[in-house]
Amino acid sequence: MPYDTEHTTYDEFTYELDCLMIGETGEPATEEHLRAAVVAYERGYSPRDCFDNLMEYRSEAA
Repeated sequence: MPYDTEHTTYDEFTYELDCLMIGETGEPATEEHLRAAVVAYERGYSPRDCFDNLMEYRSEAA
């Protein structure tokens, strides 16, 4: 089921993503993360899905 972006603002989306990032890495989302978040938000992904994909990409890049 798609994330309800109709009732969630982009600011709320990025706030939740920042909380997830800080909890996992100790750092807020970077500009690169936020560029990916725009696409995720527009496609209806949840902040958790966006975060999981960013962490998966990060581990593959390492």
